[in-house]
Amino acid sequence: MNKGGFAEKLRADWQWVIPLPENWMRPAPVRCCAAVLPVFKPLLMSNITATSRVGVIGIGGLGHIAIKLLHAMGAEVVAFSSTPDKKQSILDMGADEVVNSRDPEALKKQAGRFDLILSTVAVDLDWKPYFAALAPQGKFHTVGAVMKPIEAALDLDPGDKAVTGSSTGSLCQLRSLLRLASRADIAPQVEFFPMSTSIKR
Repeated sequence: MNKGGFAEKLRADWQWVIPLPENWMRPAPVRCCAAVLPVFKPLLMSNITATSRVGVIGIGGLGHIAIKLLHAMGAEVVAFSSTPDKKQSILDMGADEVVNSRDPEALKKQAGRFDLILSTVAVDLDWKPYFAALAPQGKFHTVGAVMKPIEAALDLDPGDKAVTGSSTGSLCQLRSLLRLASRADIAPQVEFFPMSTSIKR
């Protein structure tokens, strides 16, 4: 196998090679199994449709792709963000609404709304308002590496709610992700910076 950042060829077993959709030139960040697929998999697990209402916590790398995927699937998307200044850019990504996650009253108003809340953050938060925001039989799905245990039992019993998680997905799910991303032209937000020709010593 020829490896390396400057390799022109790579040899792999056929079962691990997935043809890219035709005429789609932006697959690289979307096809990353370690990142985007764990966000897409819970959407499949939860049978997200155009009638679903989904909340996304944390609008960083995983979160902003989750918003774009959900928007492409037709779901109603509500973003929970601690940075009010990002509101317009989050709406531009495809969110229908942005809730200030630092505002307790704004969180209380979300009670009983969501079929699914997808958390992409890697920090410990007060999870109770988010559990309260789930509709009956709603799921709180975490893909962030939170270091502290999520204490939830008594908050989930009313309404038969659940906390779920998932590993990276299967090749079949990766194919579905690539098809959706190519059809909806989903790509990550990219910032370009000029490269300086001078070297500071």
